Amino acid sequence: MSDREIWLLFWVANLAISGALVVGNDRLGIDITFMQTLRKLVAAATNRAKWVGLPLEAAVFIRLLIWDGPCQLLIFFRDRLPSRIVRVFFFVAASGLQMFVWARIYALGYEGFLQLIPR
Repeated sequence: MSDREIWLLFWVANLAISGALVVGNDRLGIDITFMQTLRKLVAAATNRAKWVGLPLEAAVFIRLLIWDGPCQLLIFFRDRLPSRIVRVFFFVAASGLQMFVWARIYALGYEGFLQLIPR
């Protein structure tokens, strides 16, 4: 498979799985991903000291974007996204970016992983 096909396959699978998690989280009414709780923690830290809260929020954003995925990212930032269209765009774009990174890692293989690190 080409790199593009691998990325598209990963992206479609990620959208399906992450979408199911977001719907499940909303329908159950239970914070199954713990992102609502994490958002409250970061908001409390930001209200108490912006110099602590803002870097913490940036670190959480990067972690969610690269590792945890668009479902947790959407749940965490849902209150800041003004409309459903913006949420869907944000979800699809975050999923595509995450799967681009992981498809590149997959395509490079274990030994080629070090090629991703700029020198």
